[in-house]
Amino acid sequence: MNKSTSYTPYDNVFHTMVQRMPKYLIPLVNEIFHENFRPEDEVVVQSNDLPAEDDSGEIKRRYSDSLFSIKGTETKLFHIECESRPDGTIVI
Repeated sequence: MNKSTSYTPYDNVFHTMVQRMPKYLIPLVNEIFHENFRPEDEVVVQSNDLPAEDDSGEIKRRYSDSLFSIKGTETKLFHIECESRPDGTIVI
């Protein structure tokens, strides 16, 4: 497996949670960002294609771990990347 396609079990669990159990993102967001979303009242809408410019300025689509919004009384957009080992492609 090359670096771009190899994942660790930690990465796989996060990807599975995002894709199959998006409601679990709400407590994660509440903890990380000090929000007060309620899983029983909010809807998670996924948007995992993140547009980005390449070196030539051309817009390309890149896959992100989780770009999503939480919709309830207000809507907020979140982007969380999960990487359990350094690979040189995550900014922060």
